Amino acid sequence: VQTCALPISVKEGQDQFIEFKVELSHAATTPIAVNLALQSGVDDPATPENESGTPGLDTTGNLQVEVSPGVWVDVTGPLTFAPGQTELHVRVALVDDNIAEPLEYIKLAATVTTGADIVMNTSATNQVAVEDNDAPPTVTSVEPGQPGAADDSVTEGSSLVYTVTLSNPA
Repeated sequence: VQTCALPISVKEGQDQFIEFKVELSHAATTPIAVNLALQSGVDDPATPENESGTPGLDTTGNLQVEVSPGVWVDVTGPLTFAPGQTELHVRVALVDDNIAEPLEYIKLAATVTTGADIVMNTSATNQVAVEDNDAPPTVTSVEPGQPGAADDSVTEGSSLVYTVTLSNPA
């Protein structure tokens, strides 16, 4: 079994889905079951904290499989290749948040679990890069005390708290 990302990168706010192709190396004469799992991916194992996307945070909803052109259904268990079938397309919805993030990666892992014509526990992974569309936050206001409240002065020697407002989450 092998997986590949279609395309190898997506853009938050422009692309609605991350799509993968799952392929068998050859057609089987019996059904083949493959377990799928979305995972955090990394481009550089030395700095995974800077590059990992998070399934369920950067993606939303279930994996879906294309059952006929343009018709997608949720994957609710192992993905089954019919006899003779060698390729399936799966996708997951991409979240367009308003948080500035570095380049992140989401990975799909596929593992063969049943089928007479394929080596069991064969697995493959592939990942897609998710490009962010959000600008880093900027300070939009600094106000002493609570915004709009008449608490802008304090007795000398007391603490004064400032409220800082950002343009978007950090």
